[in-house]
Amino acid sequence: MIKQTLKVASVILLGVSVAAMAQPKKPKTVVYKFFDEQYRPGGFDYSYGGTSKGVTITKDGGYKSKAALNIKLDPKEYSGASICLYNEFFDLNKYMLDSKVEFMIKGKHGGEAVKVGLLDEEVSDGKKTQVVLPMNKYIEGGAVTTDWKKVSIPLVDFPDRGLYWDNTRKSEFPSRIDWDKIAEIRFSIDKSGASEFEVWVDNIEIVKGNKKAAPKKQIVYWDENNDVIDGPKNPEKLDGKVKPVANGTFYSDGLKGFSYSYGGLSAQREAQSKTPGNKNVLALYIDNNDWSGVTYSLGEGKYIDLSKVRNKGGLYFWIKGKAVSTSGSRVSSAAKRCTSVSSTTRATTSRARPRSA
Repeated sequence: MIKQTLKVASVILLGVSVAAMAQPKKPKTVVYKFFDEQYRPGGFDYSYGGTSKGVTITKDGGYKSKAALNIKLDPKEYSGASICLYNEFFDLNKYMLDSKVEFMIKGKHGGEAVKVGLLDEEVSDGKKTQVVLPMNKYIEGGAVTTDWKKVSIPLVDFPDRGLYWDNTRKSEFPSRIDWDKIAEIRFSIDKSGASEFEVWVDNIEIVKGNKKAAPKKQIVYWDENNDVIDGPKNPEKLDGKVKPVANGTFYSDGLKGFSYSYGGLSAQREAQSKTPGNKNVLALYIDNNDWSGVTYSLGEGKYIDLSKVRNKGGLYFWIKGKAVSTSGSRVSSAAKRCTSVSSTTRATTSRARPRSA
């Protein structure tokens, strides 16, 4: 009796195990595709940086398929390749908390360091804004190899604000991305000592998951502040004593060139002034947690000749500071025409110009 009971129990247990193993895997829900054997109708690609050869759609060697994207970039330059939609865009707003960017990738040598960016369309506001993440954190095994590896990046991990290139000012500037108008995915690299860079990418998809992430805290970036600054009072008492050199004004109630910021949350903007006769000031928000700064340029091809006042001239501007409760510093320099502020303050500047003695 005991032997028979054991046999029956064994059969029942085995049956349960087989049934559990035989359960089918839930199919993934693909909400959008950038590439799977081919681009979407009208889709195209472009590349940039040095001698980059860009993207080629292969005829064989894909991941469990024929076609894949072969990407060759120039590692001696900041380089990249974008896969673009034509006359359409993806609305990712409703998928931000439960969906991912997924694709397969392999490298020619292995160890290739890649960044993945999403870009919005530029027709509506003239800005093609990119948000970007390094890929290695999200790849199976932690690094590209010569075998196909899966990359899975939660959409919620991408920042809400990135950079766009302003061709007039020849510099990058911060802007919030339009998640409801995504038009490109980009694979890019930084400069390195490598002699070549070549990877293959396949099945680039937006895949919906079953679990929702917690909503991200809304970040208020410093240059999005709308504070109004007290400008310098009675500046004419000092302004009348300086003798500006020819074309020597960097800034006065209107930035004519361009500016750029670097380091952490550092930013700058032209702010309104409460003081009569002092319409605007420059507000500089400098992040103490990074090597930070703000640069103002007169514009391409423009300059001030300081050779004649090199030993007897100076830089004249108004400046004041204001402490803030955020981690970084905020300088409010009420000076009007250009300033250089250390990374320990937030400045609002109004009136800054080279002067002669």
